[in-house]
Amino acid sequence: MNWFANLSIRWKFQVGFFVVTMVTTIYNRLLASHELQKMIELAQRDGAPATAVQAMVDQRAAYHFNSVWESGLEFMLQFLLIGFVASLFLKPILQLCEALKAVEQGDLTRGVAVTCHDEIGV
Repeated sequence: MNWFANLSIRWKFQVGFFVVTMVTTIYNRLLASHELQKMIELAQRDGAPATAVQAMVDQRAAYHFNSVWESGLEFMLQFLLIGFVASLFLKPILQLCEALKAVEQGDLTRGVAVTCHDEIGV
């Protein structure tokens, strides 16, 4: 995990939130697949016509196939959105860091624009 410790806070946010969304998406897809399988078993147990059961099996297979590429698209969109949100959260922190670097170099004239009233703004 040393590589994670060396990441900037922006990338820690992005990777962390992305992992959470990936796990959630995969879990939901697996749960849906399990529910589809239960419906197929129920139809088989209750004597549904073989054509109906086969249609359900085919739909479940199509769901699995579509889940792969749909999840890939979701992951790409999520990664981009999380990156955008992470940059919004980190912008004031990065501005504060730049001001502190200037103070460290002896420039006491540099101010920090307060644009929010959260913990960073305070």
